[in-house]
Amino acid sequence: MEEIVALAKELEVSHIILGRPRLEGQESVFTPERLQSFVQFLEEETGSKVMLAESRGEE
Repeated sequence: MEEIVALAKELEVSHIILGRPRLEGQESVFTPERLQSFVQFLEEETGSKVMLAESRGEE
């Protein structure tokens, strides 16, 4: 997390786009609650707007 925050500040980014990688046969470590907490953390620490990439059903 620290690396994302440092890079976002260094580059003065206005937006951060996150995806939700899936591994076949495994559940994501990012439950909806944990993902929202991570988004909130990044927005507070970087001042950037965090957006979630939507899956288009491609695997």
